[in-house]
Amino acid sequence: MNPASSVGPAVVSGVYKNLWVYIVAPILGAMAATLVYSILRVPKPEKPEESAKSTYNDLYVNFRV
Repeated sequence: MNPASSVGPAVVSGVYKNLWVYIVAPILGAMAATLVYSILRVPKPEKPEESAKSTYNDLYVNFRV
């Protein structure tokens, strides 16, 4: 449903009956697709928190004289 291919001939011919369907349907379709996508989408796995300390830093602190 391309609104551009429907609006052009309607304007030229002057017949606007049921033209609203070609304008509203793509908008409703996009909204429905967004809703379905958000329902079916698989969430990204959460990453565990990374600590700022590394193993090298811990060893260095523990064995420093």
